[in-house]
Formats: sequence, structure tokens, C-alpha cells
Amino acid sequence: MKKEFIRFTNGASQDVHNMQSTNDVLTFEMYDLDKNTWESILIDRNNTKIIQYLQKDTETLDETLLKAYSGYVNLDQMLTRYGVVTNIDYETQDDSTQSGFAEESHNITTITLRKPSQVESELEKLKETQTIQDGAIADMAGMISDIADGQTLQDDAIADVAETVSDMSAE
Repeated sequence: MKKEFIRFTNGASQDVHNMQSTNDVLTFEMYDLDKNTWESILIDRNNTKIIQYLQKDTETLDETLLKAYSGYVNLDQMLTRYGVVTNIDYETQDDSTQSGFAEESHNITTITLRKPSQVESELEKLKETQTIQDGAIADMAGMISDIADGQTLQDDAIADVAETVSDMSAE
């Protein structure tokens, strides 16, 4: 039997269902997950830079990379539907279910990740260059302060020499 799953940049992985992608949106479903844990993983852009979509043979444990996705770094939404019937075993009767047969149900969370828009990308680049400029300005301010301190020392030394010369002239 083969199962499909995804693996994120940080190594976290989970079985996945109904994987779909467009140019800027990636959508998939996960069953019965700890929503808070996965939200903290998915909200961190470093974890979602590269997403591998794999298939695993449950007997041999061999993994096959089916596809890889990059750039879907914005968690857009996590929508959970609770108690969704995903399988009915028509060979096993169960009077406690609505169908009258054994049912398998799960809490299904649909996750949507999207790529940053052009404006978001440009804003991120501006923030990065501003940080570099802020660092350069701080470095320059430090150098100017050092020069000013050096000038003060130099001015004090000149004043001392002038005073000594003046004292010598008065004698």
C-alpha cells in the first residue's frame, strides 16, 4: 500500500490528501492533526520555503518524490471540518451509524498556502535593504563619533602646547 505525505523544510511531515496547486496557491488536506502545532509550523516562512510531496510504500518504506513546491510561504487559512465520514465498510453492519454500516470518520483540516504577491515581495526587499542601510548609518555614526573624540583630544593637546609656549614666552 502506498501513502502520500508532505515534508517541510524543517523536516516535519504529515500524511496528506487532495493536494492541489496553482501558480500562487497550494491547497491540501490533513486528517486528525494537532491544529496549534501545525499552525506554528506553517506560519514560519522558513519551514514552508520548500515543500516535498512524496509517496511512501508502507511495506518497503521506500519514498518517491512526486513533486516539490517552493515559494508558498504565506499561511492563508486552516479550515477544519469535524467528524467527516471518509470511508464506509458495506460488509460490516453497525446500527449506531447513520449509514447502518461501519464508518471511518476524521477531522479534516484544509490548509491553504499562497505565494507572496508582487507588492509583498517588493516590500520585503525594501525592509531588507533598509536594515542594511540602518546598519551602515550606525557604523558611520560610530566612526564620526570616534573622529570627534580624536579631534577633542587633538584640540586639548594644541591648547596645552599653546599654554606651555605662552608660559615660556612670559618668563
